[in-house]
Amino acid sequence: MPDEHVRIAIAGYPHSAIVDGIAIFAAKQRALEGLAFGPVLKLSLRFRKAFWEEIDGGKYAGAAFFHSADTAFPTFWTSLPLRSALMTAWIAGPKAAQLSTREMPYIIDKALESLATVFGGKAPDEFGLEAAYLHNWQTDPFARGAYSYIAAGGSEARSILAAPLEDTLFFAGEATDEDEGSTVTGALQSGARVAKEIARRFNHG
Repeated sequence: MPDEHVRIAIAGYPHSAIVDGIAIFAAKQRALEGLAFGPVLKLSLRFRKAFWEEIDGGKYAGAAFFHSADTAFPTFWTSLPLRSALMTAWIAGPKAAQLSTREMPYIIDKALESLATVFGGKAPDEFGLEAAYLHNWQTDPFARGAYSYIAAGGSEARSILAAPLEDTLFFAGEATDEDEGSTVTGALQSGARVAKEIARRFNHG
């Protein structure tokens, strides 16, 4: 590596924070307009015990996911392969956007009502909920949404966002990943890509 001082910055989107901030370059701004932002609620639930493992003679003891399309929370998953009394409730899309404006007690009630439907109409107070933690990306001031997705006319948005500026400012985040955008995998892959870009910058310094 040459004996020199190089100023390098890495920008990790969230998409909305850049849209509402200073427009760095026109091409980046136009690319951002080619993406939309999706809402998600993720509710972590801790119960007195893993009640689902005992229902119907242990029928669900090995279950990792539960789905119910007609309930407020359509998706639940357990901590398998680790056995614990933890379960996650998850919802995305327009219904998540609506639910995200409500207070946490209401959201918890909706999750328990959904579980009651999943498990054959059991009363929510039978589950023994001890604690809950909500991640509402829409109200998180550092995110204000959960994931990006390509809007009409935005097919090249991710590649444009990913391009470094003058080998000095590098861009990471799921919004910049062309293969696994909208996912944690995409965010991780974008970080690895930026690391390689910076390494090439020094190697060719």
